[in-house]
Amino acid sequence: MRSNSHVLFGSPSVFSLQADPDYSFFQLDVGDGSDLIFSTDPTIPFTYLYPEPGIYEYQLSAFGSSDEAFVITGTHTVSEFMTSPWPEPKLNYDDGDLFACDSCPDDQGAILDPIYLHNGEFFLMEEDLRIPGRGFDYRFQRTYKSQLSFDGRMGHNWTHNYMQHLAADGLNIVQVNGNGRRDAYTSSDGVSFTAPAGFYTSLTRNSDETYTIREAYGGQALFNALDGSPAQGRLRQISDRNGNTMHFLYDAGGRLERVIDTLGRPIYYIYNTDERLAYIEDFIGRRVSFTYDLRGDLVAVTSPAVTGTPNGNDFPNGKSWRYTYSSGFGNDRLNHNLLTIIAPNEVADGTLKPHVINTYAGTTNPLDYNFDRVITQQWGGTNASGVPAGGTLTVTYEELNPSGDPTDLTLPRNRTTVIDRNGNQKVYEHNGNGHRLTLKEYSNRDIRPGDPEFWETVYRFNRDGQLLQTIYPAGNVIESRYDETNRNRLQQGNRIADVQRADPIRGGDQRA
Repeated sequence: MRSNSHVLFGSPSVFSLQADPDYSFFQLDVGDGSDLIFSTDPTIPFTYLYPEPGIYEYQLSAFGSSDEAFVITGTHTVSEFMTSPWPEPKLNYDDGDLFACDSCPDDQGAILDPIYLHNGEFFLMEEDLRIPGRGFDYRFQRTYKSQLSFDGRMGHNWTHNYMQHLAADGLNIVQVNGNGRRDAYTSSDGVSFTAPAGFYTSLTRNSDETYTIREAYGGQALFNALDGSPAQGRLRQISDRNGNTMHFLYDAGGRLERVIDTLGRPIYYIYNTDERLAYIEDFIGRRVSFTYDLRGDLVAVTSPAVTGTPNGNDFPNGKSWRYTYSSGFGNDRLNHNLLTIIAPNEVADGTLKPHVINTYAGTTNPLDYNFDRVITQQWGGTNASGVPAGGTLTVTYEELNPSGDPTDLTLPRNRTTVIDRNGNQKVYEHNGNGHRLTLKEYSNRDIRPGDPEFWETVYRFNRDGQLLQTIYPAGNVIESRYDETNRNRLQQGNRIADVQRADPIRGGDQRA
């Protein structure tokens, strides 16, 4: 027997049987004191919705012709929140889209296939389907994060942009967004709420116990009431400031079943017997399919079929991305790390050569600072001579000021060194929120005689993650000011001034 051993509260727990034919009667004790569940058909999984988060010891007993039962025990975790020991920096929402992904904190897209430089976590964001709508589009965007401990509808450590919900944490309300992060709206009375750092939003509890999150640009998200139902706290609808609305419908088990876009057109979400998302299909039959291995990892994503093009550029079976993951570690945090990404061209020609290969630190000690961090990344597979075609990047991490004040945003807490494919060295330092404080770009390859040892750029952020000041290597400065004293939280992220200061040597004169 196997189970989706770590699920999010409100999602069904599934216990699958692989029984010897000698056994014909089965009983499951889910470990929460409720009645036993019985079955005589091993081909049908047990499904159970735990009433509250916790760690449960389950026991399955199988009975057959022998007088002695066969017993399996195990541990099943039901989490109220998705967890990551090193969350990404506090960032304000992209105010152009309520359900947009978080911005990359280090503008590192050209440096590494995305890794959070302050914590070594590999993350990946892919958009598989976009359907133009009125006001805003339907998009299916999935996100992977290597340090996210989560077994959900899309397998381990994957989420999608509409997998959003609210949960109560005492008087506070925690928002779990579709990118695998959670942020708390704090409250002293359960009625009025303070937005988390980095979010220029407001949370309102409505008279029918539903909740509304309002964005600074006028968009709103409505969430179901926290009433104990399978779909409690789930995202119900998204509206823009002009009233264009997208609706989200759930089945009896709390699974997202349909999305109705802003033009009233349905997109269907279909699940397999393991409760994984098998495919999404739109109103004209375009389908994006998802394939999982026996460990519950997402191993393939296939785009809609393309046929009947005038130039013969058809893909009757769609285009597929492939993924491989780590496994076999005693500490589950080291399992399900994304190791390789294989692009559609290499899937189609059968070579299956990865275009990205990640290597994680070899330590299995969770107290080691390098634990579960990416340390090398190879691009482009290998050519015929065995040489990496795209080159290899290396990353090293160093903890700074471990006992320092975590609220001091000017205090460096981490140093990350990146050596790119050509041997160029860059050193980043980050504060406790994961925001970059300094970038040193070294002249270590000695290309130009007389260059300094390095060029340093210095940054300063506020508690909301807004960039306040940049001091460039030549000494020129750009400062940004925001409406931080405004009583309206929705307005505090408005940039009200940019100031540029010339460096003392070159000054601000224009050359003739």
